[in-house]
Order: sequence, then structure tokens, then C-alpha cells
Amino acid sequence: MDPYVKDLFQVIAWVFASVGGLIAAFVAIRQANLSRAQSRFEHQQALRLELYKELGDRLLGTQEALVDAITATNSFVDRAQQLLEISRPVAPNDARFWDPQRVASAALDSLIHTLDKYEILFTDTLSAGDSVRAGPLPLTEAAGRFALVAAPFISSSEQPNPTASQLEVLRLKAAEYQALAMVLHERIGDLRVHAQNALLGPLLGRRLALPKAGEPSSTRSTKN
Repeated sequence: MDPYVKDLFQVIAWVFASVGGLIAAFVAIRQANLSRAQSRFEHQQALRLELYKELGDRLLGTQEALVDAITATNSFVDRAQQLLEISRPVAPNDARFWDPQRVASAALDSLIHTLDKYEILFTDTLSAGDSVRAGPLPLTEAAGRFALVAAPFISSSEQPNPTASQLEVLRLKAAEYQALAMVLHERIGDLRVHAQNALLGPLLGRRLALPKAGEPSSTRSTKN
């Protein structure tokens, strides 16, 4: 074989080998990049789900605590009315009436700590977040006013037997407490929707619409 032709074949073979090596390297790099991208994506998904579990549980738990406190306040008023009719006061150590208010206050404090921890997620729902942050003090004050007018209906009280007019005042203070608790419940509901949109929306490709002012939560709709 002509030496020139032989050298040419060797050059061609080297070129093909080099190109093949480059292609193999490119494929390996691309696969590695895809693997890293997939790993990042899976990590982001897991992080979103983990964050939502923490936030969702905290938000829902606080809403449930507020409902329990509202229910307990109603129960106390109903019990006071029943016992007023037979001149028998409410037992002072009945935890059914007082523990739910304390639990609700503690749940709100924990929720505010969590909101501060993940504040970046709620930058476009500042009004709801601010309402929740500002809520514990007025709610605690309302609970104090309710407890004050509830004193005549408790057996350890040294005051005279309560009257029907005192029962009406008790109802009024209960309603004030319940109204504050319901506002907080609704605002926390808005934060729950926003947390779903921020953390679960990108995974599911869907978003929930926040209700307009005064709109019941049941009218929320989904958007693709």
C-alpha cells in the first residue's frame, strides 16, 4: 500500500476515534447534567412538600384551636344560662371552658413564629400575615374581658348570684371574643391557600384563588 494512503487512513481513523471520544464525553456530560438537574428537581419537590407539611399543619392546627375556643365560649354561655335558671354556678375547675382559650393563644404564638421563619413565602399576602401577627393581643384582651364578666357565674366567686342582665353582658363579651377569633380564622385560611399556591402549585400546575373581601371561602376556585 502506498505510504501516503496508509498515512491518510491512519489520520482518518484517528479523527473518527477522536470524534467518537468527544461524542462519548459530550453524552456523559449531558447525562451527568441531566442527573444533577433531576436530583435538584426532586430535592426541590421534597423541600416544598416538607415545608408545606410544617406550615399546613401549623395553620390548620391554629384554625382548629380557634374553633375549639369559640365552641367552648358558647358552651360556657349556654351552661351559665341553664345554671342561672336553677341558681347553680359553673364549676371553676371545668377545663372544658377555659383550656381551649389558652390552647388557641399558644397556637397563635407558635404560628406567628412559623410565619416569621418563612416570611419570604408570604410577601404578597402581607395584610393577612399582619392581621394574624396583630391578633393575639386583642384576642387575649377579649378573653380577659370575657373571664371578668364570667366570674359571677363561677362557684368560687364571692359575688352574689348572677342576674339576667349579667348574662346579657356575658353574651356580649363572648360575641366580641368570637368575632375576633373568626376574623383570625379567616385570615389564617387565606394564608393556607397562599401556602398551597406557593409550595404545591408549581408541583400540581394549579392555583387556588383567594376570595375577595367578604366572600366566603367556599367560593374559591382553581386556576390552571
